[in-house]
Amino acid sequence: SFFPIPKVESALVKFQSNNKYYHKHNGELFRDIIMKSFQGRRKMIKNTLKTSYKNIIELMAISDIPENSRPENITLQQFCNLTDAIDKSKT
Repeated sequence: SFFPIPKVESALVKFQSNNKYYHKHNGELFRDIIMKSFQGRRKMIKNTLKTSYKNIIELMAISDIPENSRPENITLQQFCNLTDAIDKSKT
């Protein structure tokens, strides 16, 4: 449709939801943890979450998350485990 033909490459990307873990965990708490974790992306996760969760270092240890981890290096499963640990500590 264009002349001269533009030197452009294009691609189509399809995103799909990963609902594998969604129903097993507190979804509202999970979203809160993710949002707070990535607000300071290059910060360590213990620093971004310590104001909201006082015993975050202990909860990270329970969830098998190294203390010096950054949010971009944590797996979905580890975030789910952290959500469960925080949820259980509140009760």
